[in-house]
Amino acid sequence: CEKCADLTYVDLRGAEAVGKNAFSECTSLKEVSGTDGLTKADDFAFYDCSEAEFNEKPSKLTSAGNSAFAYCSSIDFGELYITEVDKYAFAYCHKLTSTEISGKVKIIPEGAFRGTHLETLTLNEGTQEIDDMAFMSTSITEVTLPSSLTRIGTYGLYSIKLREVHYCFRY
Repeated sequence: CEKCADLTYVDLRGAEAVGKNAFSECTSLKEVSGTDGLTKADDFAFYDCSEAEFNEKPSKLTSAGNSAFAYCSSIDFGELYITEVDKYAFAYCHKLTSTEISGKVKIIPEGAFRGTHLETLTLNEGTQEIDDMAFMSTSITEVTLPSSLTRIGTYGLYSIKLREVHYCFRY
């Protein structure tokens, strides 16, 4: 359905994954139902579906590929627990306000959460790097960083509203 300009509704009931480019640039897509069972979105799955809204929060979503939801400014994700994430996966998803990232994610890739409205961020033990622009221009006020973190890339936490940093030391 990539670039289906007239597509306005999708029912994903029973689906656990959305494949590469499945609904990429479906600019008229307004409503997506059955998203409560969604666990994975491949590369560009919903890229630039700026008007799309999910009827159910994808609370089971743990994996987002390259630009999977980039520019999906109307989707309310609720709270996510991410175990796999690629470059620009959630870039400019304005309704993404909270996420916890598993220690399985060793490197938070370039631009993964850039321009979101994340307010709180928790990185678990095991995460080693925040890549360039990963959280640039977000609304983060509080961040919890693990002792395993060894690098924050250029603009990794640039232009945010940070007030509190919690660093978990390992002895």
